[in-house]
Amino acid sequence: LIPKSNIIKIISVPGVFEIPVTISKNIKKYDAFLALGCVIKGQTPHFDFISQASTNAIMDLSVNNKKPIGNGIITCLNMKQAKARKQKGAEAAKAVKTILDSRDSLNYEIDGVVYKVNNLDDQNKIGEIARSPRWAIARKFPAEEAETKIIDINLKGIFLSCKHALPILLKNKKG
Repeated sequence: LIPKSNIIKIISVPGVFEIPVTISKNIKKYDAFLALGCVIKGQTPHFDFISQASTNAIMDLSVNNKKPIGNGIITCLNMKQAKARKQKGAEAAKAVKTILDSRDSLNYEIDGVVYKVNNLDDQNKIGEIARSPRWAIARKFPAEEAETKIIDINLKGIFLSCKHALPILLKNKKG
């Protein structure tokens, strides 16, 4: 799924609750993250607290740092359900890779992407902040920069105007 030429580092943590803080410590080192884990419901409300806190923290990290973080943390009622949902990690990895690869492969310019949870039950669990849903977040890409050459400059009194500049093409986009 991910080319071997990419730098991939696997960081183990004691539990799901520690994933967001570990990502936060490393956020400037990598272009994207993939959070993988499993929370199985027990007899206490601890499951709900850990699941909600981890999801919220991961979403906040992604939005605040403008980096894709694939959430492959599955929440299950039992081990059988966990084994049945083990492909969720691969789905999260594919989503992150798609985001990282998509900008340069499009025939038009984009300046960001929106991540959205489609399942209504999951949307209700994730909730909202004020009027903003936690289940839909936007990520702005860093601005592309390039230099152009000025061909002709006019100087009239104290005004300087550029008459002609060579156009530049960013990332081989077709116009």
